[in-house]
Amino acid sequence: MTLKPLRRANKYSTQFANATLDKYGSALHAGWIVAYCCHPITREYLCATMEFLCAGAHLPAHSYQDKPLIPLDNMALIRSEDELRWEAVMDLRGQIGYLVSDGSIVHINSLAKLPAWLTLSAPRQTTDTWDGAQWIAALPATTSAPLNYLLPMLIK
Repeated sequence: MTLKPLRRANKYSTQFANATLDKYGSALHAGWIVAYCCHPITREYLCATMEFLCAGAHLPAHSYQDKPLIPLDNMALIRSEDELRWEAVMDLRGQIGYLVSDGSIVHINSLAKLPAWLTLSAPRQTTDTWDGAQWIAALPATTSAPLNYLLPMLIK
């Protein structure tokens, strides 16, 4: 007598149950889902986590189902203001900016676009003025003394 090989039972699974979300963000059935999280204030990307959602549950606050693309080194990854997509923005943190009003140094320590009142270009002298695109050297001070009087003082 020969025994037939037994079939594997379909009632068991070794796979994780995956949750799927409906158009309102509610889990259609219980399971695991990858969530991509961002900071609640700066909206900067923080991490990916595995979340178990019961049927009808939503992703945790500041978590999204869409996977972001990793940006270049000089960029930061943030969630858009309307929370519909991930965006790569220039990351100027750690750099030095200069006030266009007087050339004063500003240490950039947060994510933001470079405002019009700030430039990354350093003035060459403290008397330089900003013309909207670059620093312009200030004209030398005028004097009422005759030129032949000043020359011997400069030659020394």
